[in-house]
Formats: sequence, structure tokens, C-alpha cells
Amino acid sequence: MIEFILLIPVFTLLLVLLSAIKFQRILNPLSMIVFWWAFWLWVSNFSLTGFFVPGARTQAMVMIMVLAVFLGSLLATGKIREREEVARLNDRIVQNERYVFAMNLALVPVIVFFFVRALPVLLSSDPVVYRSLAYSGIDRPESAFRSGYQAFLFHLVVSPVIFFSVIVGIVLFFDRKKKRLLLVSLTLFLLEAVLILGRFNFYHLGIFILLAFLFLAQRKKPAVINQETDRTLPAGIRKGKFRILLATAAILAVLLALSLYRGERNVGLLRTLTKVTVDYHTVGLVLFDQELSNPFSRLNTRRSYGRSSLGGIDSLIVVMLRRFNRTIVPMAGESGLYFDEQRVVGEDREGRPIKGNAFFTILYSLYFDGRYLFVIALPFVFGYLVSSHYLNWLKNGSLDRLILLILFLYLGFFSLFQSPLEGVKFWFSLFLVLWMKNFGLGFLKKNGSPDE
Repeated sequence: MIEFILLIPVFTLLLVLLSAIKFQRILNPLSMIVFWWAFWLWVSNFSLTGFFVPGARTQAMVMIMVLAVFLGSLLATGKIREREEVARLNDRIVQNERYVFAMNLALVPVIVFFFVRALPVLLSSDPVVYRSLAYSGIDRPESAFRSGYQAFLFHLVVSPVIFFSVIVGIVLFFDRKKKRLLLVSLTLFLLEAVLILGRFNFYHLGIFILLAFLFLAQRKKPAVINQETDRTLPAGIRKGKFRILLATAAILAVLLALSLYRGERNVGLLRTLTKVTVDYHTVGLVLFDQELSNPFSRLNTRRSYGRSSLGGIDSLIVVMLRRFNRTIVPMAGESGLYFDEQRVVGEDREGRPIKGNAFFTILYSLYFDGRYLFVIALPFVFGYLVSSHYLNWLKNGSLDRLILLILFLYLGFFSLFQSPLEGVKFWFSLFLVLWMKNFGLGFLKKNGSPDE
């Protein structure tokens, strides 16, 4: 659509420039989220790989959502706190790292057990079939975990702990040069990626590294907004630029290699690269548009009244209720089965249908919950929260704000594919951040016990 091809760049440029004025730097969370969504929306208009072009209503809804995020950010402020208070808070988080580390050590035999048991299945089956089994749920006992309950509990508890530990490990490595949590959690993270053939683990890792590096560098090199700080640039930031670029390149290479392994046979490198970039980042917009434009679709004939946006919490509640009523299904589980259906999303050069599934963007969850009220209200709150955490991090340097900032940006970036709110990782991580911030077991710490 020519009007959106022209309108989207102007819309993006305006919001990015206004966000640069707000935060006094061009690279800020708001500008990154605006550019991320607007860029892929713009790309979807060209049908580079044969996908259908999203309709005007869908494109307008994306722009409304992005605008709501921007408007929410305008209300955000950062309050300067006493240095002693920030120092105590950061010390509590650093001390609580030992308990996160202990949780990871406890998970080592669990991951190794599942990995060793699943390895013969992985080596002897088709990657697509294996991945389908690896993501089986509580009602599918043919899982690669050999038990639907084991697979469900793995994704409910084990995976969220590892996910959170990687974020904390990266932050503490760059800021305090603490290595042990990063090494253990990263090992578990990579084993999990192989266990479930999960490419997004590597995508998450690359994003987390770049965000932590960027925000720590911005904090140590203050702009006008935070001249009060006198902290010096640590060695992990001062000397690590080349290593960060090298690590990111390695992660992207592994991501591409895993995509080649999981992809269709006799498909070339260029097609796989195109699929990983263009297809995966635009198919959600097409799938959502099809649901939105169909008056008889599940999206238009039902509402979930908040259960989708609170999908991770809803799943935990349903797990407990299923002890009394096994017919209850989590909303995220119901949506997952619905999203798993293959749909025609375009045509290739020979006129053959292109099919896609799974990715419906966070817009599906928001619209399914409360129509335009949720599409506007929740992104508005999100914009306020992510901007507030960013400003507080710049002004005070509290580690909990940095961890929360990365967590919220994970929500902002990867909601282009599907809603992280419908999973457990985001909510579990949010709970653990609040625990690290507000509670401690420092009385168990022995005098002189090493931190490494």
C-alpha cells in the first residue's frame, strides 16, 4: 500500500526525534521499539517473499499501538535517589546472586538428564517432528520428554529460571565482572536450546548482550540527563567492544546454522537467511491481519477478558485448578493449539501457497482481551514503565532498574512474534527481580565467604 510506504517513515522519524529530545540521546528504549515495529511493518508492504500485504486496518492498529507507547513514555520521570540507598539496593542484588546461582546448580542435573535422554530422539528423527514433540504440553504424553507433565513443568519452571539467570548473569558480568552465574546459566541456556531446537534462545542472548552493553555504556558516559554520577567506566565496558561484536556475530552464526538444520531439505543458504529475517519478522502481521479481517474468526467472535494478557499467570492458576477440574484449559494453551494450525500467508513465484503459523504478534492477545481499549491502554502503560525504568537507571544506576529495563525491552521486541505475556518467562522473571530487590538471605552469609 503506497500510502503506508510513505507514511510509516515519516511517522517513525517524528517519534524517534521526539524521543531523542525526551531522553537526550538517539539510542533510547522508545526509539528502538518504535523503529523495530515500524521497520518491519514497512517491510511487510513490499511482499519481498510473496507474503500477502497486511490490510490498512492492521497497519493503522500497529501505528496506534506504537503511538500509545510513545504517549505513555512522555509521562515518565526519573527521581534521583540517595547514593547510599542505591548502594544498599545494589549490594542486596549482588548478594542474592548467590541464591540464583544455587538454583542454576540445582538445575544442572535436570538439564543434563533431559538432554541425555532426548539426544537419541534428536539424532534419529526429523528436526521438525522433534521440535513439535519437544513443545508438547500437559495433554500430549508423546513428548520428547516422554511425559506431558515433565515437558509442561520444564517449560513452567526450569526454562524461566534459566532465562532470568542469563539476564542477571550478563548484567553482573558487565557491571561487576562476576562470572560464575553467567557461565553456568549460559551453559544451561545453550543446552536448553539444543534440547528443544530453539533458535530464539540465541536471538534472546544476542539482544540481552547488546542491551546490557549499551545501557551500561550510557550510564558510565553520562549525557546531560545524569551528570550527577561520577562512576568510572568499568573494564568490561571500556575494553569489551570488540568482544561484544565478536560474541554477537558468533550468536548470529549459530542461529543461522540451527535454522539450516531445522529447515527444509535442499533449501539454500540465501532462502534460509531470507526466511530467518524477512519471513519470521513479518508473518505475524499477516496472520493477525487475516484473523482481524475475518468476521467469523476466533478473534472477532470471542473475548478473553484479560486472560490472554495475563496468560502466564492464568496458566499457573489453571495448573492448580486442574487438580479439581481437569477440563479447565489455560488460555495460552488454547491459543497455542489454535495458532499451531497452518494457514496460507502468501504465494511463491510459482504460484504455490506459502504457509505459516504460530506468530500472531501481541496485537492478537490485546485485541482478543478488550479490543481497542487494550490495544491502546496496555501499550500506554508499557511505554510509561519502560521509560521510567530507563530514566531511573540513568540517574541512579540501580541494578534492579537495568534488569527490569532489559526484561521490558524483551517484551517490546519479541512481541512482534507472539505475546511474551502469554508465557511464564516474563512473569517469573518479574517476580524474581522483585525478590532480589526486596528480600535477602544475607544473614546466611558467612563472614569472608567469597563471591566467586
